[in-house]
Amino acid sequence: MTEGVAMQLRWIDGAAARIASARHRRAQRGVALFIVMIIVLLTSLLVLWASRSALLHEMVTGNDADYQRAFEAAQAMLRDAEFDILGMTASGAAVPRCGEADAENGRCRPRALPDNVDVTGNGAAKVYFPTSASLDDEDGGDLVVLEDKISKFQGRSTDCAAAICVFGVTAIPEDEDEPPFWEDEDLLEAMKAAGAYYGQYTKAKAGTEGEGNPLLRRTSASDQRAWYWVEPLLFEASLASDAASRFAPRGSLAGNASGIVFRITALAEGRKPGTRVVLQSIFVKQAVAADG
Repeated sequence: MTEGVAMQLRWIDGAAARIASARHRRAQRGVALFIVMIIVLLTSLLVLWASRSALLHEMVTGNDADYQRAFEAAQAMLRDAEFDILGMTASGAAVPRCGEADAENGRCRPRALPDNVDVTGNGAAKVYFPTSASLDDEDGGDLVVLEDKISKFQGRSTDCAAAICVFGVTAIPEDEDEPPFWEDEDLLEAMKAAGAYYGQYTKAKAGTEGEGNPLLRRTSASDQRAWYWVEPLLFEASLASDAASRFAPRGSLAGNASGIVFRITALAEGRKPGTRVVLQSIFVKQAVAADG
């Protein structure tokens, strides 16, 4: 009897031990599952952070590359405008005038005669760069003639024709509340219609697909992404004038024979929305020294 009771007690103790062991194993499996879940969560957060960092880096790199392309395009437009003012190609050859062989309508400058100026053409205005502006002359030189021609043509939305502008339209206003034209979207659209594209007057080539700066290539007016405008300015010793936006200081540029300098404004827009670069420079045609 005693021996049977002892066996029962041993069986009960063994069963209790087995139950306790099973409970301990289940508890261990629960802790392991919790640890695994924590590790998976941390790994997921790490992967998410890495992907977001890579995406942000790609966006920053892409924006910077787009800005650099636009900046280089604007620089190229400045140089193209200088060749346009000089009336030559990058190789030094003279660009054909309107009416001459190889001259294309809408891509030529007329001979420097007042009667040759035509600002009424819709998209094909013919305007040349002024070569004289003597403040002592009654007519002020052909710069005043140009201003008169443009101002008399009613219906123009800007004081520009064939990428040549007058009356200080390209100046940066002194009044901070009045933005420059490239910050006024309505005025900018009107200015674009009167601006020049790369190679329009110089026959410069923007390159084929995969070559050169893609922002300089133009297949249509709606696909254009770079423009330039040139505004002739008179030399004036003092800028204390109500019309200061039309003048430039004389300085020591004695080599300038005509008394006119040119303010060039170049604008390029990148492929990404919001990418826009505007550059301005003053170009002075220097007198060529005679031999001997």
